[in-house]
Amino acid sequence: MKYKNIIAIETSTELISVSIKYKNKIYTKEKLIKKKNNQYILEIIKSIIKKNKIKKKKINIIIINKKPGSLISIRISNIIAQTFKIKYPNIKIIKMSYFNIINNYIKLKYTYIYMYMYIIILENINNIKIYTIIKKKKKIIKFNSLKKCLNELKLKKKKYIYFVNNKQLKKKINKLWKKKIYILYPKSKYMILNYK
Repeated sequence: MKYKNIIAIETSTELISVSIKYKNKIYTKEKLIKKKNNQYILEIIKSIIKKNKIKKKKINIIIINKKPGSLISIRISNIIAQTFKIKYPNIKIIKMSYFNIINNYIKLKYTYIYMYMYIIILENINNIKIYTIIKKKKKIIKFNSLKKCLNELKLKKKKYIYFVNNKQLKKKINKLWKKKIYILYPKSKYMILNYK
């Protein structure tokens, strides 16, 4: 039987993760980092490959995050994927967005809250902080101020559950707003589970 062997690399937040699906088993390693230090990504990949005796030439697919997130980290993931492709030309590179990773994961795992949730994403575009509100798969609106973003959410009548994509954003919101906020990191394992 021919398996789809996949490497998924997620580096868009402070939780970096790598998952490798090899012969229908998924091996995952994650690391919470304070500062962006992309040396960890290669170390994690090497350790999973070595520990589980994975043959690199048997990898068919590499999945990386395309946006939003740290531009440098996303570029590093892309460079790693392209390097693999140079050495193993038959590898297919797939780029997946944070929104797809998270939405599909929540839809599968938390069906009962899927209709009543908002995700607030912090993006850094050309050194300008952009806050995007997402409901289901739709981008609702973008703001260049967190206060404006929260004011928009305060207009919502129903009780919603709020997620953010990093610790810093959660702290900022907690200073301005007394709502319970959850952190929902995109993870490499979700990328593999989302891939069809």
